[in-house]
Amino acid sequence: MKRWLIGTTLILSLIIAVTVRLQAAEHSFKTRIFGNIPLVVVRGIPSDFAPWVAGPSRVTLKDNGDLRVQIRGLLVAAGLTSGGAPVPAAFVGTNPVPNVRIAVTWAVPVSVSPSAIFVQESPVLPLDANGDLFAHTMVGPPPPGGERPVILVRVVDPTTGASGAWIASSDFVADFGSSVPNDEEDHHHH
Repeated sequence: MKRWLIGTTLILSLIIAVTVRLQAAEHSFKTRIFGNIPLVVVRGIPSDFAPWVAGPSRVTLKDNGDLRVQIRGLLVAAGLTSGGAPVPAAFVGTNPVPNVRIAVTWAVPVSVSPSAIFVQESPVLPLDANGDLFAHTMVGPPPPGGERPVILVRVVDPTTGASGAWIASSDFVADFGSSVPNDEEDHHHH
């Protein structure tokens, strides 16, 4: 009887553990990605000097840090640069950036980071000449107390490999700026 009870308890514990893991894996944050606007700083990270636009693009971030990225047509846009000059016509509609990182920025308690900001980044990912990127990567689980993730697509410096300005972001205003639930599939947690 005692063996049966121990065996049953073990099996029940395993079933509960697997169920909890499956439930945790099902939670995700889905958002659309849009090109930048010059002179905008998000969580301490400046936008690129030129405006960018993106075609239909989205990112899904799971609770375990699994990141799925689908970016289409992320290209330099017509308009004014951060210095007030027009973007040269030769650059409009092009992608001069071969590599990017996807940054997940979090608001965190000051006990986690004195700046109240925590940034996780993907490895270097290729952005093709058409501004397309399709990737499945990891950034790690959220930091303790992390909330309101904002996704940034950051330029990678070809010389140093360092992350630079952002050229696209999640729609954080729509994701978190309304007190009314949004019924669109793109802007809610699952």
